[in-house]
Amino acid sequence: MRGEEIPRETIELARRILEIGPLCRFCLGSFAAEAAPRDVEEWVKGAALLEILGGPEEGCLICGGLIEKRLRRAVEDLMGSLREYEFDTFKAGSRIPGWIVERADEVRSSLGIETARALKVVISRYVDRVVSEGLGKEIDPDQADLRALVDLGSGRVSIEVKPVLVAGRYRKLVRGIWQSRRPCPSCGGRGCPECGWR
Repeated sequence: MRGEEIPRETIELARRILEIGPLCRFCLGSFAAEAAPRDVEEWVKGAALLEILGGPEEGCLICGGLIEKRLRRAVEDLMGSLREYEFDTFKAGSRIPGWIVERADEVRSSLGIETARALKVVISRYVDRVVSEGLGKEIDPDQADLRALVDLGSGRVSIEVKPVLVAGRYRKLVRGIWQSRRPCPSCGGRGCPECGWR
């Protein structure tokens, strides 16, 4: 994304936000998510705004650098784990520590920003995009074969596999074959030495 593609209003919004303190590309991008251009991912928009405005490379008032620090590692771990599965579609989710959400809300309310996107959504979309491009898999929010969760608080990832339902039919063609287990004729199913106590 180039600087000339970003409207002046978006740059001014980012300048107002950065006056409070340094932000990472994810946190800044979440505040500018609804600003034009809307077809650009939040983290790309945040990185472009930081480049235009000369924002700091490290440190973040909201997440304390936690997102940049743990997200890359968590995505690498997730992609390594996903290589062990056979699947076509997936959807990622994220869990963010409560203190990050509280700080983001404080900054949002102090500046009067009403159109910011939740950091949880921004991070989930980032994980979706990176994993999709890295593994060549399709993102399907409704009927995903796998659901992945990235927990930025602990740095752990978890995977939930959609259960596979195998259906079959049984046709009884001959008499004398029991459909259920036949009780012992000696004890009636209570258990005895003859049936092995079953």
